[in-house]
Amino acid sequence: MSDMRSALLPRSFSVAEYHRMAAAGLFDVGPAVELLDGVVVEMSPIGKRHWVTHARIVRYLTQALEGRAEVIGQLSLPLGDRNEPQPDIAVLAPSAVADTTTPVDPSEIVAMIEIAERSLLKDMGPKRLLYARFGVPNYLIVDLSGDILLNYIEPVDGDYAVVRRLGRAEQIELLGVTLDVAELLPQSQAG
Repeated sequence: MSDMRSALLPRSFSVAEYHRMAAAGLFDVGPAVELLDGVVVEMSPIGKRHWVTHARIVRYLTQALEGRAEVIGQLSLPLGDRNEPQPDIAVLAPSAVADTTTPVDPSEIVAMIEIAERSLLKDMGPKRLLYARFGVPNYLIVDLSGDILLNYIEPVDGDYAVVRRLGRAEQIELLGVTLDVAELLPQSQAG
């Protein structure tokens, strides 16, 4: 039994190996993937509600944070040697995009935002822990099913010390700017 178990150990990949696989076309056919803790993980398909919400959030944050941050949607962002998550939206310090030849330093990440339609367990689990481990100060999950915003703050010892469940009538602060949670959630069906 132990011989069988050792034969089935998963192979962990580095970011460099992941990039070589992508360059060789291994990810050209099939679902989109990302690298989390050395494992190539399938991403959930993006439906219309997801991409419409994504567009609204990018537009809102770009206007609200103008001059304070860069709001980038659908990016691939290496974190360390074994992670390259693809957050739905990243809010980055302006210095992160000033030089296109160097990778983004985790200290340049203001916030990561995931829009969860079918990915809530992954977003609340491995991605939350990954972002906390790299000191991302604000992690937001837009829960499309629950119509709430989960706001994780204060990364400490590989997790977030505080999580807030926010509804439409509430607000959050990012870079000294007060943001309306309603603008970060899907457009209300009423009206």
